[in-house]
Amino acid sequence: MQTLYVQARLEGMTQVAAATAAGAANPKRNASQFEKSENVRAALRQSREIFAQKLQFDRKKAHEMYMDAYRAADTATEQKLVVDSLVKLHGIAAPEVKKLEHTHTGTITHKKQLQHLPDSKLLEMANLSPGEDPNIIEGEFVELPDAKSDQNNQAADE
Repeated sequence: MQTLYVQARLEGMTQVAAATAAGAANPKRNASQFEKSENVRAALRQSREIFAQKLQFDRKKAHEMYMDAYRAADTATEQKLVVDSLVKLHGIAAPEVKKLEHTHTGTITHKKQLQHLPDSKLLEMANLSPGEDPNIIEGEFVELPDAKSDQNNQAADE
């Protein structure tokens, strides 16, 4: 089954499609297992090296081709694209990590907005200090009679 998987991957299939072609019972799960297998990884690596040798195409050749494209570029934009590709080819730049931060400044229009606020902001919005117990709510209430008991009392009065 691993041989069929490797062949399918080398033909350009996605992991799940290759697992399906190899006859896997659960292609999504099995594709992940195949990719983690040392035997599969070694076979893929070895096959790709053989293909690269047959094609006479490797990182050096790719670099030379990018440099030719850089020299032939007519605009700075084209040159920049080539440089970006060279950076990726040689793994020079670390992937950019973006951190998403959100601070609430507007009004609450939906209760889901409250789920993303930190506790300190929620306490501030409730006019509570961090030391106060937010479970204690002071106030007054009036107990209203039940609607069913009102109807029963009216029926009894008649």
